[in-house]
Amino acid sequence: MISKTLAIVSVLVLLHAQARAETFGDLSQPIVTTSWDNAPILPPHCGAEVDCGASVSRCRCNQFELSGGYLYMAREHNRNSTLVTSVNTGDAVLGMSDLEGNFDSGFEVCGRWSNLEIRYMQISNNASARTSASGVSQITYLGDDYFSDVVNSYETELQSAEINLLSSKPSDRIRFSGGFRYLQLDEGIAGSFPGFSGVLFTNTSNDLYGLQLGADADLWTSKDGCCTLACNSKAGVYYSDMNLDTFPNAAGAATLGSATDSSEGGAFVGELGLLMRVQATRRLSFDAGYNLLYITSVALAGDQLQNTDMQPSLTATTSLDSGDVLYHGLMTRATLRF
Repeated sequence: MISKTLAIVSVLVLLHAQARAETFGDLSQPIVTTSWDNAPILPPHCGAEVDCGASVSRCRCNQFELSGGYLYMAREHNRNSTLVTSVNTGDAVLGMSDLEGNFDSGFEVCGRWSNLEIRYMQISNNASARTSASGVSQITYLGDDYFSDVVNSYETELQSAEINLLSSKPSDRIRFSGGFRYLQLDEGIAGSFPGFSGVLFTNTSNDLYGLQLGADADLWTSKDGCCTLACNSKAGVYYSDMNLDTFPNAAGAATLGSATDSSEGGAFVGELGLLMRVQATRRLSFDAGYNLLYITSVALAGDQLQNTDMQPSLTATTSLDSGDVLYHGLMTRATLRF
C-alpha cells in the first residue's frame, strides 16, 4: 500500500514538473527577451548586488531613464586676443587668456524613453582682471586712450538642448544615434574706469541649429558586468547666427556711440567623452569621466575689441570676427532607471 502511494506521488510530482517546464521553459537558463528593435532586455536579476548583470549599460531593463550630471569645465580659445594696449609702446597689456582658462561649474539633465533621448546642458563662467596704467602710460581700450586703470569683467554662458533617436544596432556594444541640437553661446566684456561713470559693453550672441550623428561604444566591461569603460562621440554641421553689440552705459559715456554687426554661416560642433560606469543597483548607476566640446565659427567677445572704435563724438564702428572655442573638463553623472 505504501509503495503504491509513493508511486502515485512520484508520478504526480513528475507531471507537475513537466507542466512547469512547458509553461516557463528551462529555468536553469536566464530568461532573456528582446524589445521591438531586437535590443536584449536583461533577466530579472540585472543590477542585483551579487550579479550586476553583464551588458547592463547596453540593454534596457526598464523603459525610462533619468540622469543628472555635474560638469567642471574650462573654456579655451585658440588665440589670445588683445583687450588693452599701451599707447607708448603698442604692446598688449591685457589679453583674453587673462580672463579665461579657469574651471567653472555646469550641469546636465537627460531623459530617455525607449529609443528617444532629450538632453540639456549649461556651462557658465565669470572672471575679471584689472589693468594698471601706472599713472603715466596711457592705455587704449575700444579705440580710445585713457589715463587710467581699466577693470574688465567677462562673462560667458553656453546652453545646449538636443533630441536624439537611439539605436542598438549593429551590436549591443556599439550604439548609434542621430538627432537635432541647438546651442546658444552668449559672451560679454564690460570695461569700467575709476572716476568715469560710464561702462563700455561688448556683447556677442550665437545661435546654432544643426543635425548631428553620434556613436557610443563599450571599450571594456568587467566579468561581473558591474563596471564599464565607455566612449561617446557626437558630430554635426550647424547653421550659425552670430551677433555683435557694442554700446556705452551711464551718463558719463553720452558722447560715445553704439555699433552692431551680424553674420551668418556654417559651423561644426563635435563632442567626445571617456567615462567609467559603475552599476550600483538594478536601477541606479554612476558615471565619471572627461568630456570635450569643440565649437567653430562663433563670435567671441574678446575677439571683437580690436575691431571696435568708440572714440568720443565720433561714429562708433565695429566688425564681427568669428573664432573657435573648446570646452573641456570633468563630469559626473547619476542615472536612475524606472
